[in-house]
Amino acid sequence: MTCEAITRPDVKRGTIPVFATATAITVSNIYFTQPLLDEIARGFHASASTAGLVATTGQIGYALGIIAIVPLADAVRLRRLSTVLLVITVAALLAGAAAPSVALLSVVTLILSATTVLPQVIMPMWSPWRLPATPVVSLERWGRV
Repeated sequence: MTCEAITRPDVKRGTIPVFATATAITVSNIYFTQPLLDEIARGFHASASTAGLVATTGQIGYALGIIAIVPLADAVRLRRLSTVLLVITVAALLAGAAAPSVALLSVVTLILSATTVLPQVIMPMWSPWRLPATPVVSLERWGRV
């Protein structure tokens, strides 16, 4: 049995794989540190619980991103917001690679994880169920039948 994907007519063929890849890469940043905690502890000569702060700050950063950044998608241009989030993500990844301590790596992970809400920002705009003629529900009508 085959299944054919439904896409919007104005979406170019390569757009969906690009967005899927961007989603996978950005979201994976939250979880990459967890299997590496032993190596982080060894590399920084820190205890396992201290290294665990890196994973903890990653989860906290993601929650902060959901609370603070995702609502911005309703107020600013999505292309600009997406670009800014990707630039900050790249900068944070580079800073994390050069972090000299667990404390700095934790701070960078917090920032990195906050910017990994990119899928929650871009995917609603590219959802196959939201056709171009379908209006976005306004906040004034939210929750009404």
